[in-house]
Amino acid sequence: MLAAVHTAFPRKKSHKPRKHQPQALQSGRGQQSGRPSLQITTHALWQPLENPLPHSELTISICCRITIFSRQPKLLKQLTLTYQPQNNDRALPSPVIETASIYQHKRHAPFTPHEEAYLTDGVWNNATQQLTFSFSKPPKIVAKKSFFVVISCQPQYEEQLKTGSLVFHNTTPLITQDLRKAATVS
Repeated sequence: MLAAVHTAFPRKKSHKPRKHQPQALQSGRGQQSGRPSLQITTHALWQPLENPLPHSELTISICCRITIFSRQPKLLKQLTLTYQPQNNDRALPSPVIETASIYQHKRHAPFTPHEEAYLTDGVWNNATQQLTFSFSKPPKIVAKKSFFVVISCQPQYEEQLKTGSLVFHNTTPLITQDLRKAATVS
C-alpha cells in the first residue's frame, strides 16, 4: 500500500505546505531499518529552456525533477503525475501542455535535455489533469534514480501553469516490474 508523505527542505515542522514543496510518496516498509522500500519525490523547478525551433512560439521549461529510491531493483514501466494547482485553484484549460518528455539524469552532471537521456513522451489528459509516461524501454531503478520532465506550452498559459506543480499521488498507479518477480502495480 502506498502512502503519501510531504517533505520540505530544510526539514521544519510546518502546518501549511509551501509553494512548490517537494512531494514524496512511500510504499511499504523495509524489514530491517524501517525505511520505505519505494520512495518517489517530485520537486517543481520551472526553469526555462531555449526553444530549438526558431519559428515556434511555444515556451519550453524543465518543470520538475523526480527522484525514485528503491530498496529492490525494479524496472519502471509507467509513471503518472497529477497537476496540482496552488491552493486547489481551478483546473487548467485544454490543452495547456502541448508536449511533455521525460529524461533520465546522470548523477553529478548538470541536466540538459539531449537524445541520449531521452526516455519517452508523455500523454496529457486534461479531464484528470494527469500526465502519463509509458516506457517502451523501462529504466532500471537501482537504489536512487533521477528524472526530469520537460514540457512545452503556449506563452499565455505559462504563468498559470507555474502556479502549480506535477506530483505523484498514491491514487495513481506506479507500474513497476521487480527484476526478481513478475510485474506489479504499486
